[in-house]
Amino acid sequence: MFLAANCGLSTTTRTPETAFVDELPRYAPQGQVTGTIRLWGHGSHRRNFMGKLLSRWVARFQQVQPGVHFENRMYGTASAIGALSLGAGDIALLGEEISPAAAVEFQRARGYAPTEIQVATGSLDVNFFDYAHMIFVHRDNPLGQLTLAQLEAIFGTERKRGAGQVRTWGDLGLKGEWANRPIQPYGWKVDEDFALFFRERVLGDSHRWNPAIREYVHVTRPDGSQYDHGQQILDALSADRYGIAISNVRYATPEVRTVALAWRPGEQAVQATRATLIAQQFPLVRIIPAYIDRAPGRPVAPAVREFVRFMLSREGQQALIEETGYLPISPLVNGRQMMELDAGESSDAAAQAAAPVATDAKPAFTLQTLPPIRSHAAVTQVIRLRGSASLRPLVEEWAAAFMQENPEVRVEAAMDGSDVGMAALYTGQADLALLGREAAAQELKAFEWIFRYRPAHVEILTGGTDQPGSAPALVFYVHRDNPLTQLSLAQADAVFGPERRRGAASALRTWGDLGLTGPWAAQPIRLYSPDTESGTGRFFRAAVLGDSRKLYWERLTEFTDESAVVRPTHDASRKIAAALAADRYGLAVAGMQPGAGEIKPLAILSDGMAVAPTAETIASRRYPLARPIYAYFNRAPGESPDPVLAGFLRWVLSRRDRPPAGAGLCPLPPEIAAVQQRQLE
Repeated sequence: MFLAANCGLSTTTRTPETAFVDELPRYAPQGQVTGTIRLWGHGSHRRNFMGKLLSRWVARFQQVQPGVHFENRMYGTASAIGALSLGAGDIALLGEEISPAAAVEFQRARGYAPTEIQVATGSLDVNFFDYAHMIFVHRDNPLGQLTLAQLEAIFGTERKRGAGQVRTWGDLGLKGEWANRPIQPYGWKVDEDFALFFRERVLGDSHRWNPAIREYVHVTRPDGSQYDHGQQILDALSADRYGIAISNVRYATPEVRTVALAWRPGEQAVQATRATLIAQQFPLVRIIPAYIDRAPGRPVAPAVREFVRFMLSREGQQALIEETGYLPISPLVNGRQMMELDAGESSDAAAQAAAPVATDAKPAFTLQTLPPIRSHAAVTQVIRLRGSASLRPLVEEWAAAFMQENPEVRVEAAMDGSDVGMAALYTGQADLALLGREAAAQELKAFEWIFRYRPAHVEILTGGTDQPGSAPALVFYVHRDNPLTQLSLAQADAVFGPERRRGAASALRTWGDLGLTGPWAAQPIRLYSPDTESGTGRFFRAAVLGDSRKLYWERLTEFTDESAVVRPTHDASRKIAAALAADRYGLAVAGMQPGAGEIKPLAILSDGMAVAPTAETIASRRYPLARPIYAYFNRAPGESPDPVLAGFLRWVLSRRDRPPAGAGLCPLPPEIAAVQQRQLE
């Protein structure tokens, strides 16, 4: 066993709040282990966020466990859970809390949730080390504290925590001149990682932000310096006596101050300090997790277990606070996690431990970043397909037919989800990811941070006409009694959202605003849509709303597919149709619903012509909301396409026969197929 003094560990960075790390139990191996640990997570080619810490952890650990080797694939948090879910990684060391989408991705791939280990507490105010989110008001504001329920009611719209609507300072109990003043919220751009944490912690993962929020992103000044979003937020608040903001004390100005926060009404409200963060008393504390793959009832892989135990030990936590800006995990959480790690291990593991290893043992491996994993199709003549489960019957038919015509090539298809398909692509376990939607921003980010360019893609099919799960075209519907027959995309944009990115002159809130008269004129338009964060919802936002995330939430009801994790039912459109059938004054967007007698589809006014959603207009792509099916693959800019992969895609694009009955898909129109073919040259 080695001592801190043997490792050159210093106590110069200790503060009273972190001094407890010197009293944590030292790392005591439960046995000698061997193997390779593949690390994925927080890092990039621009900034090696955890590089010094990982190098120190690995070097010290290998003095005690020289049989363990390491592979460093710290390409960024976005790729880490995908690698873990597909068995390409052993530990996912994130730079932030796991996103709901990543958790679903792992569950879909493995059938159970990943196991979380808290390894660090986010910093108080250190940039790049997950500083705590804090709530600020103008210095003149008399507000002293808030609960999370009140905070949700200010920044969100669903109020899942039970608070009433909070839109004025009087709603929070302020009197006099403050009572009727509207609250102006300021914060991060709502689709960035910072905002995703706030959404999870405060809004209950609701994406229904208060549309009044003013969003900020980093900008580059003319001199090349960066104007941080957190600084922009507090600079704006400094000039707004009636605003409230999410930011961090590192950006504070004399004109603003922080508000104490309480988890629930009646509980003590606290300010963010190092002590309240480590104790996890401050509600907006950030936690840095590591995730491992531990099947229910099974022990942790021995080498992984030992390295995680080392990270939580005295030596591991000492290195953490000396090599990074993070704060340590509290002794209470630390001890609980140690017990959970040991649960399920064999009772004689400690007895089987080998004799202590000499402290001067040489590290077996220097932690180095390995090159990204690239496709192998051209070498082995194997094409590995992953992606949307709804495409499985068609893809399996393709594979059989292509191999019959090209016996020298083997096509392997494992269609188990679009998110899993993209993870397989960037971890090198697939050559093609076939998706019924565009790749999500986080999937593109994961790929780009690994390879430093985005994946290539081509369209290979047109989505379905009426088959659930086959990326059906989107259609606007009204009740059958409604006299409206057509709608332009600019009108739809102005009906559903306040930003009106398609240029409509004004908001459209009533049926009279759309030209209806008589008893319809004054009736408000009630709205129905798929979950706007789903693949279908993202297509709707991009194609109709200019990718705006601000909708009229108070008038909109969203519907989701049931059992979306393992076996999606793709029934959101059916539920939307049923809701609209019972609402004479509703307007809905959904997939095609043939035979839905209580509702009727609207034509879309495009280039002066009304185009109705029919099998012919969708297949020909004349209908504006037809949806493509995509194939994503790894090709660097300027690089020639892999000949085997390109040959398969050309073969797919050349097929003019309609996909199998029931698939609900259409081949590309010849002119669009020709464009995609040229992208493979």
